[in-house]
Amino acid sequence: MKARNWERIETEAQRLDSMINDLLVMSRNQQKNALVSETIKANQLWSEVLDNAAFEAEQMGKSLTVNFPPGPWPLYGNPNAPGECAGKHCS
Repeated sequence: MKARNWERIETEAQRLDSMINDLLVMSRNQQKNALVSETIKANQLWSEVLDNAAFEAEQMGKSLTVNFPPGPWPLYGNPNAPGECAGKHCS
């Protein structure tokens, strides 16, 4: 269990590092809007989000059931910034 927690903490730290880097790039290139964006399938993006939510529920002795998971709908955003497509930057 501890190894799983450490692995998750490491993954989240890498994500934070990536998001900070993206903010720095965006700051340096405000006029160019230089962040690389590409098409991402909704089910690929949300699968990790739902896995994390299920993990959190499990830690509280609960379970998470998603009856209608997202389909392969196209989203446009930066695949290296997990919150980007889930938030306001997704078009």
